Formats: sequence, structure tokens, C-alpha cells
Amino acid sequence: MSENVLEVKNLCKYFDVNRGMKGAQKVIAVDGISFEVKKGETFGLVGESGCGKSTLGRTILRIYEPTKGEIVFEGEDISRLSRKKMLPYRQKLQMIFQDPYSSLNPRMTVGQIIGEGLLAHGIFKKNDEKMQAFGWANISITADGEVLEDLQHDIIEPEELEQAAYKFVDLYREGGEMHIRGGVARLIESAVFTKEKMEAMGIPEGTLPTGWWIGFQVTDADVWEKVKDGTYSMFSIEGEAKRVEVEDEESDQ
Repeated sequence: MSENVLEVKNLCKYFDVNRGMKGAQKVIAVDGISFEVKKGETFGLVGESGCGKSTLGRTILRIYEPTKGEIVFEGEDISRLSRKKMLPYRQKLQMIFQDPYSSLNPRMTVGQIIGEGLLAHGIFKKNDEKMQAFGWANISITADGEVLEDLQHDIIEPEELEQAAYKFVDLYREGGEMHIRGGVARLIESAVFTKEKMEAMGIPEGTLPTGWWIGFQVTDADVWEKVKDGTYSMFSIEGEAKRVEVEDEESDQ
């Protein structure tokens, strides 16, 4: 007998809505659903439009919090796990949303679209055959909500990072080596993940950090060898700053 990969037990999802003069009421979207999915099995759920299929999928993935019931994945009930403890499971549980215009990028191949999900979870970061490398250029806030400082103890706000990314794409699009020489790579991918964008894309809170994700086509063979052997294992952004003298308020007193 095949083991169960997923067990849904009496799962319910109710939404509280305000009906105006009638006051607060509950909308029953999913009510007492139970089923099992065995290893290697393809499971189909059929129902008319509006019956709760998408809501059920979002609740299983914890995009929506379940009202009650259990979601047992690979033997563990994940229905009440914290966001941090849910992170490992997000690599294995994924959802393809119905709207192709918001889910699929027409400028990307199917392989690239599928690969982005893998890249986001750190499963791979380079394509040896194509000499392409992908990774985070900078992270402002971790998936757990921690605000990060750089090596100079500066904090880059998400809005500032977003504007810097847009300016880089508009004016430069070039990768350098160790802030010494340029022209060793060209930009092929740039995406800034902010809280608002992730909400719009349906990415559950706590899945990805707030940051700037980039991809480069490496054009220098020596640099690519260093990427492959791990000498260069991360990206680093470079910028210019203007020093402004700030008077100490206490000295004026």
C-alpha cells in the first residue's frame, strides 16, 4: 500500500464579512473536506465555478489560514506551523494560479519559469552550459522579518533598493569583477520583491525576503571558472554616496 503524501482531514475555511445592516456574517468557502493523496498518485478535484476549489488549494498551502481541520504533509500536521517552520515545506508545496497573465511571463520559456521557483528556494544558482548565474543582489528584510544591515552597518530601505535596481537596469546592465573591472557579464534578469508585489502575486508572507534578485550572463571565461569553483559565491552591489556634514544638535545648546 502506497504511503500518503498529503492527508486533508475535515478542513474548513470560513471568511468573516460585513453585510452592512445585517452586521458581520460568515461565508463558508470550504466545509469539512477530507481526502488523501498517495505517493506517485495524480489527484484531481472537480467542481463548478465558485464551489471552493481554489480556496481549498490556498488553504492547504497556508496562503489562507484554515478555520479548523488538519493538513498532514509527509506525516506532519502543518496546519498550525509558524511562518518560519513552514519555509521548508514551501519548497515542496506549490500552486499554479489560474490567471496566465499574472502567473506566466510571455517573454520567458517554460524552463525559465519553472526554474525561477527553484532558484528562489536556493536549489540551484547557475547554469553551467549557458554560463548564467542567479542570486540575491541585496536583501533588505529577511523572510522572517529581520531588517538587515550591510558591512558598513547601513540599512537599505526597500524603496531605496527598488529605485536603485530600476536605475541599474536603465543605465548600466553590466556586471563587474570584485569592483575592479567591468564588462565581464551582462544583466539578463532583474526582479525586486517587495511586500506589496508579493501580495499581488499571491506569494505567502514569509516565503521570500524583501530584496533584489538578479541574473547575469557571464561573458568572461576566467570569471565563470571562479563562479563554478565557488570562488565567487555571491553578488555585491556598488554605489556612490555623497557625504553631508550634519551638525550635532547637542553642540548648539
